[in-house]
Amino acid sequence: MMVDKAMLDDTGAAHFPLEHAHGTMLLMDEPPPTYEDPKIDFSSGWKDRIFAIIFYIHVIGVIIVGLVLGLPAFIASIKENSWNQLKRIPFAEAHLGAGCAVLRSHPSLLLIAFIMLIVELLWFFVWCLMVLGIQRASNNTIFIFNINSTMKINNETKFNMIYTKSTPSHRFSSMTTRMPKFSDTIRYSMDRNSKSINSTMKRTNDEIQWSNATNDSTSSKQGGARRIVSYIILFLVLLSWYWGAATFGNISHFVTACAVGHWWFTGEGSRQYTIGTSVRRAFTTNFGTICLGSLLEAIIKALRACISKDGRKNIIAAIADCILQILEKLIGYLNEWAFIYAALTGQTFVEAGRSFIELFKKRGWTAIINDVLVGSTMMIVNIAIGLTSAIVGGLLIYFFMSDSPEKIIAIIMASIVSFIISLFMSALMASVLSSCVRTVFVCFALNPAALGATHPDHLQALTNAWHKFYPQEFAVSGYTQHLPKPTMTKDL
Repeated sequence: MMVDKAMLDDTGAAHFPLEHAHGTMLLMDEPPPTYEDPKIDFSSGWKDRIFAIIFYIHVIGVIIVGLVLGLPAFIASIKENSWNQLKRIPFAEAHLGAGCAVLRSHPSLLLIAFIMLIVELLWFFVWCLMVLGIQRASNNTIFIFNINSTMKINNETKFNMIYTKSTPSHRFSSMTTRMPKFSDTIRYSMDRNSKSINSTMKRTNDEIQWSNATNDSTSSKQGGARRIVSYIILFLVLLSWYWGAATFGNISHFVTACAVGHWWFTGEGSRQYTIGTSVRRAFTTNFGTICLGSLLEAIIKALRACISKDGRKNIIAAIADCILQILEKLIGYLNEWAFIYAALTGQTFVEAGRSFIELFKKRGWTAIINDVLVGSTMMIVNIAIGLTSAIVGGLLIYFFMSDSPEKIIAIIMASIVSFIISLFMSALMASVLSSCVRTVFVCFALNPAALGATHPDHLQALTNAWHKFYPQEFAVSGYTQHLPKPTMTKDL
């Protein structure tokens, strides 16, 4: 931009003529364009009236359909769902009471669950060390492989260069014996050396280009093979973690099911479910059963973890992830009940899974298995306990700590730590209690009369719940003849 000297007038204004990039002059003292005030003509009527009418018709149609068809359906759905939820609460309450009774009679179950949780944490630590070792070994292997490949290419190139340089020297020596004159020999040898050097350099460049092309092709193939190997290693590493964690967790589930059997049955049947015998079975005779079920679950989880990396980039991977998610829920659901049946009967994993399905089909209870699950309720209870502990921990710091700038930080830290610890412990107790409730359901399907000899009050509560909320299913099971409906029952 080129700026000329400006003349200052009386008002102190400066004029700077500006030169555009294309050479045109831009003058700053040119008057601005005339301002225009918007004017709206309200006498011309509606604009785009047809679309406004269509929208009004659309809104009126939605309101009419919603009130005429949707509102009755919504009210009916609320009544049906509310009744299902209301009857689920007392029905699960009867089973939850039996599960709490088992936990009171066998408090060592919490200790076993806590020990197995510590084992899982130790397993995670050892697994992390294994991952670091594998990662370091893989990096060293790749580094050595790259060095060897580079040295091989360099050696081949060096050998070819030496070979091509040695050949002209031999020719030069042979030519000198044939030249009669010394000056002609020197001139001729210099020409031959020049041609030989040019030929050698050209051949060397060609060989370097060929080596680079070969190296690129080899690198591409090696990159694809290396990616496959990395996915296999990732799958095996994740499989190792999931398998160990699931196995240790299912051991606690297995021992809890045996404890419910000890509480439920009498005589010889009760003695085979003691805590000591159950722990020994979990680590010896039935350990393979636990490992097999945990392995199936771990394989699905490891595959999901590997496929989910490309789920957002590949539609096939996304579809496979959805399928694996369904399989994961199905296998996890079957594992919980198969382990309970294996703990009560001592069968293998496959036999226990098949027998469990046949038992519930025979009783006609497949549609109400979910009603006794207390996972959602336990989650709400866990969060409530965590919040209560956080409030109590914060209040203790607030009242017993002297005023200081760090007091607010101490209150926040105490609340967070209290929430985490209480949530951790309540979740541990909830997992044990959930296993107890599921086992109570299986034991009631196997032999409800055995509970009458050990804990008749709980048998009465369970029988009342079945007669009141699921009378048809209870009649189909064939237990109504042996466990008739009491004449006077209390509302649950």
